[in-house]
Amino acid sequence: MLDEQTTQICRYLHVKTFLVADAPPALRPHREQLDPEDIERTISWVRESLDPEMGRTQLYVDGGAGRNDLAEVTRSAMGTRDARGDFRALVSDAVLNDDSIDFPPYYGLCRATTLAVLSASVTTVRATCRRLCRCRSAA
Repeated sequence: MLDEQTTQICRYLHVKTFLVADAPPALRPHREQLDPEDIERTISWVRESLDPEMGRTQLYVDGGAGRNDLAEVTRSAMGTRDARGDFRALVSDAVLNDDSIDFPPYYGLCRATTLAVLSASVTTVRATCRRLCRCRSAA
């Protein structure tokens, strides 16, 4: 469900599908940390920034390998219910799944819910960010 407080991040990730098999290796570095500050540094939080040249919001992660731009918001649906908005993807869904983001939470105060999607045509269980999460603004 997308509500008036759903962030651009969750609108972009709405109905994206990620392989569950990727979860244990992605989560392992976080589980090994004891200090909350260290955990925060290992998580690839999705962030927003304003491109000064284009005036558009960009979604990115800033991980150990540096900044990785994910998408550009071409039409915002912030403040609306059930509208996703429009985005220009800057990476493929495969790259998004493999390299860019971890599993929820995607940012502080994230309300994401990950749902299992079982399909006879897919031999692995997948999790989808179907965003029944009612994600609150990260601002």
